[in-house]
Amino acid sequence: MKARPDKEEVFHLVAKNHLGTDKFDATPLSGIANFVYLLSSKVDETKKVIVRLEHMCSRFDKKLEEEIFRTASEEGFGAKELELAENYRVEEYLDSDSVDSKDFFDPEVLKKTMEVLVKFHLNLRLKECVKKHMPKGHSNY
Repeated sequence: MKARPDKEEVFHLVAKNHLGTDKFDATPLSGIANFVYLLSSKVDETKKVIVRLEHMCSRFDKKLEEEIFRTASEEGFGAKELELAENYRVEEYLDSDSVDSKDFFDPEVLKKTMEVLVKFHLNLRLKECVKKHMPKGHSNY
């Protein structure tokens, strides 16, 4: 049985397949259930991807998280899933600013946030995705 690739092997595979180069920078970002990195091409500064390396966290259902991410991606919420492997996921990099708490006092930001939240929570595919993973008798969805 072949061993799972380590972090450096994953980075080199992803850089070759998604950035088209073996010259790249890997910048650690924050993550709750995964180790998250921004891979940037040193050859073409416009080529960037996010790599989520799985680590063992018993509080998260891996299959549920994968299915929700994929479904949300397909429905137009957030980044696109570019690759899913046994111990990592590659996502589209979306260049954006972080939202600060003071931004929610801006009526336009608040309105857009509420519109997206309503669309997200009323999305039937996402509801069904979550519902099928709920324990029997759980009635929140």
